[in-house]
Amino acid sequence: MSRTSCLLLALLLLASIPGCGTRPRVERTMGEDPIEGGETYSQSVSFEADDAEAALRDAAALVRQREFGPAIIIHQRLYRDQAQPESIRARALLRWAEAEGHLLNPDRNVDAAIARVELMLEEFPDSELRFEAEDTLERLGSFRETDPR
Repeated sequence: MSRTSCLLLALLLLASIPGCGTRPRVERTMGEDPIEGGETYSQSVSFEADDAEAALRDAAALVRQREFGPAIIIHQRLYRDQAQPESIRARALLRWAEAEGHLLNPDRNVDAAIARVELMLEEFPDSELRFEAEDTLERLGSFRETDPR
């Protein structure tokens, strides 16, 4: 099992403990592979709207603890969940970019972070986070110019 899978599983287990964060909606599907004939299994995770706010708070706490990988996973899930309101998806995308480009993130990827902020501005042009996103974009641009990596 990959490290990312383990982290996601740990987050899901934590979320299932009463009083311990978000309540994800997990959908599991089993079927038969039409090509090879064996069993297939898939799983998707989404968050209820009320729980999305809690998930964003949990992710912010993870960033403060320098646990960027799990925070990014939460942001990815929230942004990709089309059932979420635009305000949640926009915030998740911006926070994902900030975690990805964070100076203390050992796997920092400033170019990807910039691309995500640009996507947020393009996909959610009327977002209340527009000015914050523009500031983040400017800050990340200065990181790219001075980053020795």
